[in-house]
Amino acid sequence: MNTSETVISLLREIADPGIAKHSLRFFKTGPGEYAEVDKFLGLRVPDQRKIAHKHRNLSLEEVKKLLKSKLHEVRLTGLLILVYQYEKADSMLRYAIEKLPKEERDHYLKGKV
Repeated sequence: MNTSETVISLLREIADPGIAKHSLRFFKTGPGEYAEVDKFLGLRVPDQRKIAHKHRNLSLEEVKKLLKSKLHEVRLTGLLILVYQYEKADSMLRYAIEKLPKEERDHYLKGKV
């Protein structure tokens, strides 16, 4: 089943405490610093991208749950899912425009430029 809980579970499975410790320094999590309240699982972005791509069809309601997480990597994975969804929608729109009759396509594209 494709849910936010599934995504979080997969992220937790590959979490690395050593990477999490490094992230605490990298993201300036000390008192008064910009990421003071962030929590980290300890993941590399390429691993998050793989999970996000696999779950790119996650519903918007489920993605919102990821975006509200206190865990930095969970929020980023939610954003990556949205990026994959946007790219897919954009490509579907381009395909639909290409299928329009030339006159309609030209009219539509004039309004987009």
